[in-house]
Amino acid sequence: MTAPIWLTAADVALIADRLRALGWLAPDEALSDVTTAGDGNLNLVLRVSAGSRSAIFKQARPWVEKYPTIAAPVARSAVEASFYRLVHAAPALGAFMPQLLGVDPAWHLLLLEDIGRQADSAALYHRASADPAARARLVAFMAGLHALAVPHAAMPDNRAMLVLNHAHIFTLPFAEADRDLAATASLLGDRYLLGAGPLLHGDFFPGAWVYGDDGVKVIDPEFCLLGPPEFDLGVMAAHLIVAGDEADAPNALSAAYQSASGGAVDAALVGRFAGIELWRRLHGVAPLPVPIDDQQKAALTALAARLIRA
Repeated sequence: MTAPIWLTAADVALIADRLRALGWLAPDEALSDVTTAGDGNLNLVLRVSAGSRSAIFKQARPWVEKYPTIAAPVARSAVEASFYRLVHAAPALGAFMPQLLGVDPAWHLLLLEDIGRQADSAALYHRASADPAARARLVAFMAGLHALAVPHAAMPDNRAMLVLNHAHIFTLPFAEADRDLAATASLLGDRYLLGAGPLLHGDFFPGAWVYGDDGVKVIDPEFCLLGPPEFDLGVMAAHLIVAGDEADAPNALSAAYQSASGGAVDAALVGRFAGIELWRRLHGVAPLPVPIDDQQKAALTALAARLIRA
């Protein structure tokens, strides 16, 4: 197995060669365009085109794309590929996500169906608050995902990614918080770090939702893990609050999830995880992708603390 080359959007010839190896390009076919697709916070994410066809090309490089000084395990690519395989093995869930077109383990690459261009962040958050049909579809996806039976051998070891995410969700953002709040966040982080429970998306926020003519779809399960379903629900609830929902969004979302046959969940725990997500987006390295002023930040920070302590 050859050592990987860490690609950029400028490496058109190398990308074309790997696409031929994956069977997406014919031997005599050329790429017509290679552009950045989306924000690409964790991975290199490109839209590759050949004539009228396009696909999404992702490489897990040994760092976080948006923060190159933060090292990240390249094995995350294999974990994400496994997530896609599990979802598409369940017909009712497969319709929610792009098809996995190819995997290149040597270079930590994924090739995915191009399901359309994401709107800008402001539009995504407006849709999250104003589109009840899309919200119901997203809740149904979560309920179905969490009900999947996941054989132990189906998911590669993701411990290194779990530890990295834990630090940036539950520990580092609370470095300057009061001691009691940090201690509560640490206890919640212990639940996350167990890596036990149903399969979770792991980053279920508007940036992972693509709205198209055939309804909303879900992308980027690169933070996927086994864990408490309340975590996915809490992340979603936090961003619905940012999008304009009331502070009781965790309770409303928990009820909607149970109505969608998602099973019983602890609404209070959903709220605590929502508080964690709000706090880390306000005080961690991954800020909210929509602008907020100082007054809004202070109000959301106070709400996050109340939710975590509840």
